[in-house]
Amino acid sequence: MADNPPNINVTRVSTQPNECLIEEQLNIEIDFTTDRTIENGVWEIKYNVDFSSKRHIIEVGKSEAKRYEANVPHTFSHHVDKLNLDGISSSLLNNMGLLLATLKDGSSEIFQLSCVVQVTKGENKSFIRNVLNPLE
Repeated sequence: MADNPPNINVTRVSTQPNECLIEEQLNIEIDFTTDRTIENGVWEIKYNVDFSSKRHIIEVGKSEAKRYEANVPHTFSHHVDKLNLDGISSSLLNNMGLLLATLKDGSSEIFQLSCVVQVTKGENKSFIRNVLNPLE
């Protein structure tokens, strides 16, 4: 974390769809304000699958650098057509995960939003995801 980072106030988080196959498309929106201007704000989205001593971090996406003015509402949104889970064993996928949205200013991490992802077994050896909203 950066020394003395700006305060980020998240007012809304939306992840869609939910109750779907784990690898399906993902849309994430985060409404927020910052108390200081962020000159080169970049959001990085990752999905963290962690079980015992095995950890896989899946890069979901990254935004272009953007200036976020202080004390005005902002919305970050990101869409991926499919989560690439190739090479991750089913035993790892059948666990809780974390969807991480990290805001950086240049190379300094200033904020991280963590959403727990519940994973359950569906039909035909599929896995169903449900991303929990940290504001609820």
